[in-house]
Amino acid sequence: MGTTDKKEELRDRITFLQNRQAIELEALKEQFQITCKNLKPINLIKDSLDEISSSSDLKKDLLMGALNLTTGYLSHKMDHNPVKNILEKALGFVMKKFAGKKAESN
Repeated sequence: MGTTDKKEELRDRITFLQNRQAIELEALKEQFQITCKNLKPINLIKDSLDEISSSSDLKKDLLMGALNLTTGYLSHKMDHNPVKNILEKALGFVMKKFAGKKAESN
């Protein structure tokens, strides 16, 4: 009787472990599918763009860069005359004040 009980207990344990293995294999397959989906190039690009659009520091940096480029472009396009010199100094002063206010707000 003792050996029969041990054999039955062993069979039950083996069945339990086989069922557990099947469940874990299905979970692993599902996780693999999710990982494959997340690693597709379009999803990587989409996630990166979402991160960029939610970053306020990056938005501020892009805005400042665009303003600096615009100011440089406008000052380069102007003729060499006294009005240009005055406008360059005024734009430079405004940009410094604007940058200073942005730095203080951070």
